[in-house]
Amino acid sequence: MDPGQGTWASILTAQGKIRGHFVLWCEEENSFSLEFTPLADQSHQRKLLEAIDQFTFAEKMTLETSLSTTEAVPHWIRFDSEEAFAQTWTELMGSSVTPPRPSERYFTRLPDQKGMLYHHGTQDFGVRWISLWAPAPLAGSKPWSSEFEKEFHGLRVQTLRPWVGSEISDEVNPLEIGSPDAVAENKGCYPGQEVIEKIAAIGSPAKRLIRVQGLTGEPSPGEKLFQGETEVGTLTTVSREKNQWHALALARKSVIAEGTSLKSASGAPCTTHGVAPYLSEEILK
Repeated sequence: MDPGQGTWASILTAQGKIRGHFVLWCEEENSFSLEFTPLADQSHQRKLLEAIDQFTFAEKMTLETSLSTTEAVPHWIRFDSEEAFAQTWTELMGSSVTPPRPSERYFTRLPDQKGMLYHHGTQDFGVRWISLWAPAPLAGSKPWSSEFEKEFHGLRVQTLRPWVGSEISDEVNPLEIGSPDAVAENKGCYPGQEVIEKIAAIGSPAKRLIRVQGLTGEPSPGEKLFQGETEVGTLTTVSREKNQWHALALARKSVIAEGTSLKSASGAPCTTHGVAPYLSEEILK
């Protein structure tokens, strides 16, 4: 990675399960930062740090917290248009700094070292979004709150984007939850590589991340999904919009076809409306 670049990344167990999930940013040569989402609890971070310690041998490396919660808090900005992004970028960085391309993950420090800006691009949600770690809120940004969390989860469901604390846990592998971008395709040996490559060779993991939609009922995350009387999956995130609800679910690949009829454990009927890819576009071509 070159300075300024970023990518989703995972550290896996020998069985291919996710041990740690984060965004890896290259701040400068030989200096990297690991950005956790606000939904990543302390146990998830602890397991990741334990994994890093386990696989550090003769390398000279120092791991430290860049910004404590007393120095900076995460704020988020999602842009519905390029014009809105251009305006905010100029306000934050000035007119002399060239903005990143829409699909580019890009890291930079705010002027006068007042914080850090992570441009996540359009790859996650189809629109640009940035996370700001700064001592004070900036114009147009939103702190992580219950109101914003509801909006954020709704966007995730629509775009089939897994997240730590919901779909991402130590019980799944990256291909099951539609996160192939967290596994480097050109990397050498790594824990879980044999499992990941075997799944790719077979053609599909046994479970897939799907989006389901229903008109009635009030299902909750954690409810089981059924096809007839057969249990086929689990709801992981539920979002309501007007007179219908949408949800992400980890389900058997036998129910990923568009329009498949299902129901939740509480009796809420729903149908499949989308499935996350388990391999990157480069491999699928």
